[in-house]
Amino acid sequence: MAKAIRVSQLNNYIKKLFDSDVILSRMKVVGEISGFKVHGPSGHVYFTLKDNDSKINCFMPKGVYRSIHYTLEDGLSIVVDGRVSVYEKGGYYSFQVANVAIEGQGNLSLAFEKLKIRLEAEGLFDTQHKKPLPWFPKKIALVTSGTGAAIDDMLRIIKLRNSYVDILICPVLVQGEQASRDIAQTLALLNERHTDVDVIICGRGGGSIEDLWAFNEEILARAIYDSQIPIISAVGHEIDFTISDFVADRRAQTPTEAASIAVPDLEEINANLEAVVATSKTYLARKYERNLMLLEHKNPRVLKSSVMNRILPYVELIDNKKQLSLRMIRNRIQPYEDLILEKRQASLRTLTERINRYDQDVEHMMALSDTKNPKSILSRGYSVLMQEQRVLASIKQIKVGDKVHAVLSDGTVNLTVDTINK
Repeated sequence: MAKAIRVSQLNNYIKKLFDSDVILSRMKVVGEISGFKVHGPSGHVYFTLKDNDSKINCFMPKGVYRSIHYTLEDGLSIVVDGRVSVYEKGGYYSFQVANVAIEGQGNLSLAFEKLKIRLEAEGLFDTQHKKPLPWFPKKIALVTSGTGAAIDDMLRIIKLRNSYVDILICPVLVQGEQASRDIAQTLALLNERHTDVDVIICGRGGGSIEDLWAFNEEILARAIYDSQIPIISAVGHEIDFTISDFVADRRAQTPTEAASIAVPDLEEINANLEAVVATSKTYLARKYERNLMLLEHKNPRVLKSSVMNRILPYVELIDNKKQLSLRMIRNRIQPYEDLILEKRQASLRTLTERINRYDQDVEHMMALSDTKNPKSILSRGYSVLMQEQRVLASIKQIKVGDKVHAVLSDGTVNLTVDTINK
C-alpha cells in the first residue's frame, strides 16, 4: 500500500508536471471572454475563456494588460498566448496569458476602428469645433522629434516661404509607450504658458502602424481637442491616417505640407499686391480719361456767361452795400483817429527804448558766450586729449603705448603715449 502524502505535496507534484510539459508550457488557446475583471490594488486581470463545451480560468499580469491598445470585454473572441500553470494553494490550474490577439483581425487595426467610432460619437471630429488657421501667423510651435528629417523639412520650408515667422521647437517622444503622454503634456503646456503661439504643427515622419501608434492614443486625441491654439496634424505619409488627423483642426499629408499650409509665401503675397496696384492704376487712368472727355464736351465760354448773368445783379447790390458801410464807418471813427495817432507815437517810443536795452543785453551775452565757447578756448592754444570718442580727464584713463588724439582749433593730431608722469 502506497504511503500517504500531504495535499501541498500533491499540488506541487502536479505543478511540476505542468511546468515540465512542452505543450502546456507554451501554447495558444482561442475562446470567448467571460467574467472579465481588473483587480484594483494589483492591476492584474482575471477572466474566463470559454467555448460551447468548456471553459478555463485565465490570469493576465498588469504589464501585459497595459501593453494592449484595445479594450477587452465580455463576449470578445480572442486568441491568448501563454502557459498552463497550477496554483498550489488553491489546488486549481489556470492559463497565464503572455499575449492577446483578436481572433480573425489585426489587433491595432481593431483598436483604431473602435476608438475612432467612440470618439466620433462623442463629437471630437465635428467640423464645427475645428478652429480656423491664422492667415499670417507670427509664431509657430513645432511639436515633434528634435532630430530627424521631419523637423529639418519643416524648418527649411518655413524659412524659405516666410523668414519673418518665429519658430518654437518643442522636442517630444514620437514613438513608444510614453510618447502619447509626452506629446499631450507638451500641448497642454503650450496652451498654458505660450499663448503668443498662433498655430501648432504636431507630427512625425512615416513608419509602420506600430511606429505611429502614439498618435492613435485617446490621451493625445483629447489633448488636441482641448487645445485653444489651432493644431495641424502631420503624421507619416499621404496614405497614413491617425486619430490625431481626425481630431486636429487641419490635416497635412506630410510634415512638409504642414509647413506650407501654416505660413503664407511672401513672394506670392508680393505678386498679388503688385497685381492689385496695377489694376488700380489702370482703373484710375481710365476714369480720369472719361472725366476729361466729359469736361471737353462742355463749352467753357457758355458756362462762364451763364454764371455771370446769374450773379451780376447780386454783385451790384453787394457793391452798393459796401460803399454805404464804408461811409458810415468813416464817420464813426473820425473822432478817434487823432487819439489813436498820439497813442501810436507814444507806444513806438516805448518800444524803441526797450529794443535798445535788449540789444545791449544781447551783445553782453554774446561776449560772455565767446569766452566760454570751446572753439575760442582752443584758439588760445589749448587742446582736448581723446581716446576712442571719450575725453581724457586723468592719467588714470590711459597707459603707456595707448593711441590717443589731440583736438586743436584747426584739426586733430594722433599721438602715442611714451611716458606718464604723475
